[in-house]
Amino acid sequence: MLKYLLCAALLTLSAGVSAAAPAGHAEIMPKATSSTLLDVVALPKGFIAVGARGHILSSKDGVNWTQSSVPTRAMINRVIALPDGRLFAVGHDGVILRSVDRGQRWTLQHQTISDQRPNTLYDVAFVSAQRGYALGAFGLMLVTEDGGTTWQPVENALSLSGLHLNAIANLGEGGLIVSGERGLLGVSRDGGLTWKLSAPAYAGSYFGVLPTSANTALVYGQRGRLFAIDDINRLQSGDPASFDPLITPSPDDAQALKLGFRRVLVPVESSFFGGSLLPDGRAVFVGADATTLLVDPAFTSATLLKHKGSATYSRVALQGQHLLVVGMHGVSRIKLPELTK
Repeated sequence: MLKYLLCAALLTLSAGVSAAAPAGHAEIMPKATSSTLLDVVALPKGFIAVGARGHILSSKDGVNWTQSSVPTRAMINRVIALPDGRLFAVGHDGVILRSVDRGQRWTLQHQTISDQRPNTLYDVAFVSAQRGYALGAFGLMLVTEDGGTTWQPVENALSLSGLHLNAIANLGEGGLIVSGERGLLGVSRDGGLTWKLSAPAYAGSYFGVLPTSANTALVYGQRGRLFAIDDINRLQSGDPASFDPLITPSPDDAQALKLGFRRVLVPVESSFFGGSLLPDGRAVFVGADATTLLVDPAFTSATLLKHKGSATYSRVALQGQHLLVVGMHGVSRIKLPELTK
């Protein structure tokens, strides 16, 4: 349990004490590629990785990295690339950064430092070129209607739950999906204006959600939990905030299936913190204990690529025949097996 809590804290997905950071720019450090990195995203020509102390790194080949000048020292948890080339990164102290030159220069668009409550942001997604959402600890949710220039708090079923909102993803066609603490899963079909909360299929936290189409997804998280959602529209409604895992046990696999969640059995109980779809239809997940897991295109069986070591992997991106993985020890590369036909 102690090991899990340590990993969760390092990945900023724990109960979350905000890591208040001094003002100023991130310090340029020669060994930044070996420090804690929380996310990596593939660009048309290269990669961007983000992490502790405001570090943002760019690379053309996934091997040689250059640290960017960044106007914050707050921990950066997530970075995304939009189709038009804009990049957004979010982190502690409500920090939201934007780049319009593919990561060479970054501007601070939002920041909220408070001694009263953490303002930690875990993820960000855009449903259109102008409207986007950033979310995080204790139901924190911000919205932009002007392409990310300004951000304002928003109240809805997700934010009012008071639960940690760990991940948000674009389903396409105006759809969004959010996963979080205590089995929280929320879906919007109108660009985030209204949300439907699903009945929890698991009492623990989901640390990520991976859309596989406009109406299907994989949700993953604590203790090796991985569920396939074969029809998002058939998820049963419920209130995760009223579900007390200390009183009511998690649904079993049969009960979860009735709620719309098909359990994918995996050979480990390590928590998963990141996932990605591969071009051949497989999915890959990474997490605690250097866990690296491949799931077949039908999302019915899982193969363990790696599960040994003290490192915690946080995110993964594809680079040719290799997986580019970031985590506690910086950047790693793992050979990807060919698809078995």
